[in-house]
Amino acid sequence: MKKMLILVLTLSLPFAFDAGTKSVGGGVNFVSNITTQTYTTGFAYDVITYTSEIEMESTSTDFMIMPSGSYFVIDNLAIGGNLSMTMSTLETTTTATTEACIAGIGCETTTTEETYSSADDTNFENPMGFGFMAAYYMNDSYYGHFGFQEPNNTVDDNEYLEFGAGYLYKLTDSIFIDTKVSYRHMLGEGSADLSMMDEGTEVSGFEETNIKLYGTVGISVFF
Repeated sequence: MKKMLILVLTLSLPFAFDAGTKSVGGGVNFVSNITTQTYTTGFAYDVITYTSEIEMESTSTDFMIMPSGSYFVIDNLAIGGNLSMTMSTLETTTTATTEACIAGIGCETTTTEETYSSADDTNFENPMGFGFMAAYYMNDSYYGHFGFQEPNNTVDDNEYLEFGAGYLYKLTDSIFIDTKVSYRHMLGEGSADLSMMDEGTEVSGFEETNIKLYGTVGISVFF
């Protein structure tokens, strides 16, 4: 009875794509990332002590073109890879509140603010990356996906795993509009930006929060 039930369930599963099917396509991604970092730095020299509270807010937008290809190793299960070319913008505001104390004299507090815009940076480069993924198709419309992405192979600690769901809207028997949503799990730990700090500065209380919105729409061809 149990074997018969398994056989019935197996035969009842919809087969969207047969093993050996190939697909090529391209996606257009739009990512909005709002990041806030807060941390404390300290520096002491002889009778002078500096303590700074740093808050950095950054907003980035990425418009990514991602050609991809995959192969169905078994019915409904495909594995593949992709390349990515990204056009990015970045706006950052850093506020530092610094308290300088001299032993026996007193303390003085100052606040400074610096801004950065990638539009004004002649050295800013748009990143390129790559990824690997797997997808399981429940039918010819819905699928789940999982993958690893390296959005910029010149930067450390920005790799991530992603998983989510997708939907294929059929235009013809082999051409589909491919849409999907994803959740990203960052593999890097992140770190405080010390580019403006003196050598020997100690950092404590580093915190980072991220708000990510991620979606893809493109065309996929199956053959």
